[in-house]
Amino acid sequence: MLKLNSLLLLVSLFITSTIYATDVVYCSGPLFTPEERAVMKRISDTLERSGFKTFLPQRDGVEAFVQDMINSPLNSIFGGARDKVERAIFATDAYSIIARADAVIVNINGRVPDEGAMIEAGIAFSAGVPVVIYKNDIRTTFNGTDNAMVTYVSPYPKVNKFEDIPAAIRKAIHETTPIDRSRYFTEKTPAHIKKMLQLGKDTLDWIDRIKMNVRPGSEVDARELNELKQIIEKNK
Repeated sequence: MLKLNSLLLLVSLFITSTIYATDVVYCSGPLFTPEERAVMKRISDTLERSGFKTFLPQRDGVEAFVQDMINSPLNSIFGGARDKVERAIFATDAYSIIARADAVIVNINGRVPDEGAMIEAGIAFSAGVPVVIYKNDIRTTFNGTDNAMVTYVSPYPKVNKFEDIPAAIRKAIHETTPIDRSRYFTEKTPAHIKKMLQLGKDTLDWIDRIKMNVRPGSEVDARELNELKQIIEKNK
């Protein structure tokens, strides 16, 4: 079964690389308030106007459909939704970085950088996906500088203007050795990573299906939530 799943993931990877002939940028950053989401949307819009495709979790990920209901009574549909849904969020976002992204833009504005964004930056770094940091916030951790583990996840200068982001991303992609994504879908790949990637792919397929009937930002119904639950259980 693992061999079959690995083959299917490789086929999916080939199809994805064909569909996404245009460079894809994963937009990483805080998305928990209207103001944070507005900044992330502006980053995405700036890139798309410059010819990139973007993956914006608040629009394209699980977050778009479940973020506002995680702590609601709808949790009962899952029998404790938070753990299951957050596992799907992690897998979907990680898969989107590893299997689809040509670069990651990380917004580290805030008193401290968003924890999830830094994990995503680390995933990108370890996968060989170039990372560009956006910051126009004067707050820092160490008297004018950020934590070294944040700063040096990217070898490129930080960008502090929206309009400079596309050029910085192009430079990062141009200077990066082409990524061998197939190395994540071999017999040597740890089983827990294969399962995570499979869950991410299956969840993105679920998102594509429900987008036909549900607009991102709208609540999904019990049937659709149960379908997601089944996907998560299948990939435990």
